[in-house]
Amino acid sequence: MSEFYTWMIKGDEYYDKEEYDKSIEAYNHALEFDMNNVEIWNNLGHAYFNKALTMDQHNEAIKLIEFSIEKHQDALKCDPNNLEAWYHLGIKYSIIEKYEESINAYKKAIKLDPDDHEIWCGLAEAHAMKGNRDEQLHSLEKALEINSNDHNIWRRLGSFYYYVRKDYKKALESLNESLKINSQDASTWILQGHVYRAKNEHNEAITMYKKAIEIEPNHQYHQQYLGIAYNQAKDYKNAIITFKNIIEKNPKNGSVWNYLGISYSIARDYSNAIKAFERSLEYHYKNITVWNNLIRTHLKVKNYTKAFLLCDNVFKIKWHPRDIIYKQQIPKTYDLLSIAYKQTGKIKKSLEVSNLAKMLERKSITDKNGIIKKNLDSAKWKTVLNYEKNRPNERVYERQIEDTIVKNPEILEDGLKLIGRQYKTSVGFIDVLFKDQQDSYVIVELKRGKGSDKVVGQIQRYMAWVSENLTQTKSVRGIIVVKENDTKLNYAIKGSKFPIDVKTFKTEPPIKNNIKYCDNCGAVNRKSAKFCEKCQNQFWMR
Repeated sequence: MSEFYTWMIKGDEYYDKEEYDKSIEAYNHALEFDMNNVEIWNNLGHAYFNKALTMDQHNEAIKLIEFSIEKHQDALKCDPNNLEAWYHLGIKYSIIEKYEESINAYKKAIKLDPDDHEIWCGLAEAHAMKGNRDEQLHSLEKALEINSNDHNIWRRLGSFYYYVRKDYKKALESLNESLKINSQDASTWILQGHVYRAKNEHNEAITMYKKAIEIEPNHQYHQQYLGIAYNQAKDYKNAIITFKNIIEKNPKNGSVWNYLGISYSIARDYSNAIKAFERSLEYHYKNITVWNNLIRTHLKVKNYTKAFLLCDNVFKIKWHPRDIIYKQQIPKTYDLLSIAYKQTGKIKKSLEVSNLAKMLERKSITDKNGIIKKNLDSAKWKTVLNYEKNRPNERVYERQIEDTIVKNPEILEDGLKLIGRQYKTSVGFIDVLFKDQQDSYVIVELKRGKGSDKVVGQIQRYMAWVSENLTQTKSVRGIIVVKENDTKLNYAIKGSKFPIDVKTFKTEPPIKNNIKYCDNCGAVNRKSAKFCEKCQNQFWMR
């Protein structure tokens, strides 16, 4: 095994263990032996990015993402038409808010593979962040043209019609299409609930939220949405029960205490409303919205002394710059103070405070365009962090697939004997080289994305080399392993001098030591099994 390949394997192993510093070091060692290896440059980009996802501090994370971008750019210096590099540049530019660069990167990727719906979806997200609404819609529609069986695209389209166009009819049509494909996606049911709430069809919203809860019963936000829908449907009894159930599981949830207080207040149970708001402030002392709810409730029961005291408490709060999002609610506190003065007959004082509230509100709007963005960077990074950590890992690493095939060649076909992996030739490295039962050579090339016709030229080059240098009498054939087959790949294969077969894999290859679990019924199977022994579900290679 070459030193280059040894360091590459080490880099992959460290990466899989989430030891990203060691992974980066190993990949850099591999580059000492081959500075033009596109895969290593891209892997470095992935390692820096995933290290960024472990950072709590926004500034540190951004620096690492910028390093990641540099590595993908280095990959493009070696191969300007590298699809993987352009695709990931699109993702990472968008995260650091360089939306124009993100859009350009996605467009480069689309020129290389116009039939990849994931790239079109990424482009739609970048256009959304840039505010290019027509382009966002066009990109989503293109993604659907390519793959109308992806429920995520339909959900994104439904989200677009709901949030952007306020076209609730089309939103529901799109979300229904999503649910026809995957009825177990709780987020789609939640989004449908939001649409029905926007239409003031609160009972329908309640039904949608209950569907989501059936799928994810322990998700507190689903329960919160249900409670809010009960409030809007004027079913205060069930709203209170719902919020109490959440609090029973997490009594320190200040937000839910606030929602409970709102429910009591709407139901005119002001005593319990006050208690709930006070409990909320125990956990969110600087949440001015809760203070205002508490002040408003005291005004309803004409407890003006307490209302004045609470307003004074709000104005005495010592603020940190990061508290700016809460501080933006202070003009509403002055509005409530104005109401208190008016209701106690102090009209002149009421007008003075009302004018002050309006002035502060104008200043608040100005601040939103400046200070807020700066101070919310850390919070925004946490949102990105959570999203990226939970993003479905749809792009399986080639090395994982290669490891699986080398250890279990029977998943390709019976009787294969390993000759070598990353087999060095004068025209490049063959991913995996086998001999079959007839002692003929079988070249295996792996591509973790959709099959590109470029891989056909690559595998033909290797087959020609093997035919001329390793055998004069035996036949040579190839197997291309891809995530998804396509028309271009099939037509390219038809023109090949050597026979080529195509195998496709699902999202995640079996990489456990001795067993694998059926993704259909959950049964344990031998690692080499092609079909589940319980339900006969076909495994990742088919």
